[in-house]
Amino acid sequence: MRDRDQANVIWRRSRLAEDHRRFKVLRNNVVTMIRDAKDKYYESQLDPTLDSRTLWRNVNRLGLKGADDKSNELDILQMRSSFPNANAVESLRMGIMQEIWSFTVQQQNQGRARADDSANM
Repeated sequence: MRDRDQANVIWRRSRLAEDHRRFKVLRNNVVTMIRDAKDKYYESQLDPTLDSRTLWRNVNRLGLKGADDKSNELDILQMRSSFPNANAVESLRMGIMQEIWSFTVQQQNQGRARADDSANM
């Protein structure tokens, strides 16, 4: 990495194509080394031969488990600005929700009426 940094300084001062080529080669080598090191580390932490407790501890510690919060949900205002028919979709969704609510209330009322009838008998 020091060689890469030194080559970068030399290239920035000289602006020669050969210095730039040398810097790019060293930069690409460093990127490859970092990528390989990360791969090796993750493979060691997520080795299937580990006991399940250790494996799940590593999964959680590395942040690979899905988020429990709702921060990934699409904001309704963002959806409206993204899609031209979003208002129609939202109206349809609201209509469906109202129908479900009405049906649920109706079922609850019928259940209560049956309970009252059987209690009065």
